[in-house]
Amino acid sequence: MEHKKNFSYMWLSLSVVLLVVNLVQIVMGAIFSVIAPNIVQSSWFLILCIFVSMHVVGFLIYFLMMKPKQPQPAREKIKISPLRFFKIFIICMGATYLFNFVSLGINALIALLKHAPVNNPIASVATGDNLILQVLVLAVSAPIIEELIFRKLMLDRLRPYGDMTAIWVSALAFSLFHGNLSQALYAFVLGLIFAYIVIRTNNILYSIGLHILINLFGSTLMPLMALSTNTALLTIAGLLVYIFLIGGIIAFITEVKHIKLNKGEITLTGFERFKTHYFNIGMVLYFILCLVMFLMAILV
Repeated sequence: MEHKKNFSYMWLSLSVVLLVVNLVQIVMGAIFSVIAPNIVQSSWFLILCIFVSMHVVGFLIYFLMMKPKQPQPAREKIKISPLRFFKIFIICMGATYLFNFVSLGINALIALLKHAPVNNPIASVATGDNLILQVLVLAVSAPIIEELIFRKLMLDRLRPYGDMTAIWVSALAFSLFHGNLSQALYAFVLGLIFAYIVIRTNNILYSIGLHILINLFGSTLMPLMALSTNTALLTIAGLLVYIFLIGGIIAFITEVKHIKLNKGEITLTGFERFKTHYFNIGMVLYFILCLVMFLMAILV
């Protein structure tokens, strides 16, 4: 029962953050619709809403709810070489594009059924006209905040249940938190990789660095090249996608044999483990909230 309460509280904390983030964004939109209606639809205002609601208010609430009550056990930090870091980055980028293509296929199928395109919430932000704000919030602030939430505060609570549980549950939470099909699949895979790196190295700086690089490419550099009228830039963008895909597969094959997962101090087996992780009030609420967000992204 104690473990079920622990998991329920973790999911409930994320649910509270989701509710607060959306509430803050609605309030900001309502206020500025009255005092400055001309800026509400601008890309920089959307980015500002993300920063205030999630990176400031949302993170503060999550930190207060999830901060450790007792000092965390000291873990030896393990270094990885620049070459291995680069290989992992290539794997991450390859996974991002591979599963993004899968998401595009699913969205295309849904678009055929609803006779209208599926909305990608991040597209209007990533292709905005305020490059500096875009880089600072989407490529720097967002990765830092998300890593602290999912690969620090949440992962630390999950690690006593074993590496597999910690990696899987934190990745699932990270994926659902995005609230749309366009990002959910590759976010889940990246969540697996980031969590594994943090567990193996005991150093969140590696996952933050990877996350920043991926967001820098995905939300800034690649959209800029893809929208360019310069043939050379378009060609480079296309080549990079193929390089990431092929290089990612090759790098993954060379790295997969090194994967090592340890059991935790707390052992739950079979249906007991499944029931503890997911059959709780916090998870049900979180799933419902995320499902609503997914449906809104699809239907709006």
